[in-house]
Amino acid sequence: MAEVVVWGRRPPPLGGVTRCVQGLSEALAAAGVDHMVVDWRERAAVRATLIERRALHVHNVSNVLRLLVVVAAQVLSGARTVVFFHSGTLLDQLRHPLRQRIAKWGFRFVDGVWATNASLADAIGDATGVTVKVVSPYSATPTAVEGRRRPNSAVLFVGNGHALYGLEAALAAKRDDRLVEWSWAVVVYGEESSCAAARARAELEGCKVYRNLDAQQVAAVLGEHEVLLRPTTADGDAMIVREALDAGLRVIATDVVPRPEGVELFDGTVPGLIRALITRGEVSDGLGLGLPISHEILAALGHRRVVS
Repeated sequence: MAEVVVWGRRPPPLGGVTRCVQGLSEALAAAGVDHMVVDWRERAAVRATLIERRALHVHNVSNVLRLLVVVAAQVLSGARTVVFFHSGTLLDQLRHPLRQRIAKWGFRFVDGVWATNASLADAIGDATGVTVKVVSPYSATPTAVEGRRRPNSAVLFVGNGHALYGLEAALAAKRDDRLVEWSWAVVVYGEESSCAAARARAELEGCKVYRNLDAQQVAAVLGEHEVLLRPTTADGDAMIVREALDAGLRVIATDVVPRPEGVELFDGTVPGLIRALITRGEVSDGLGLGLPISHEILAALGHRRVVS
């Protein structure tokens, strides 16, 4: 019988949550923990999972509406249930009265709530009154990075074409005369219909564009570039930021949420991004982030062995 049931999506596409689930599964396997990974879309697997009543069920969630399914699964299984909320879009979601009511009910119903940074934890706590633990989604073993890193090269990841990833800010910075020698790449991921516009904008501005890369391909792209840009207007504890740091890239990110130690911060403006690229930004101290999810799950199970 499984000790842990990890709920989340399998790739494709490969995004932050799917990468979190992959890394967590690898870490739990390394610790000898019997576990299952269940994709919401696999109905037969979902039905089979609901009999795992003695397991700890960990639901990876980015959309408040998903809490309806989480609560239904908890009621049907009777299992101890934790919600791990990833998305920095929470405040935008809570502006909708229906989603706000669902959040208050859903987060209160489960046995535990985790969030990817202190800002998200505070927002959930303020909206619901529950105690929220800050946990990092990153528990993956760093992927070996090979290849020749091009100097003055930057790469940006954009999910589902959402404006919050800051593509327009990055393209505006690219047009600055002081960065004319830089090469730029954009990785888009998601369904073709959702990322087509972002792909077209990046190609129009002369960026090299990739779509829906797997983990090995992501590692290869990181190995070719000097800087990862993360000009997001909202965020969690981005997996790609952690992976880029492990791969030895400079990471330049907005200061809208806590960032891992070593990330260079800027104020979210285009001039600020340009300054950070040219002169380097203020370096984050890493405060406001948590231990890896693998640590927290092993602690919840009472395991003595902790893996990273």
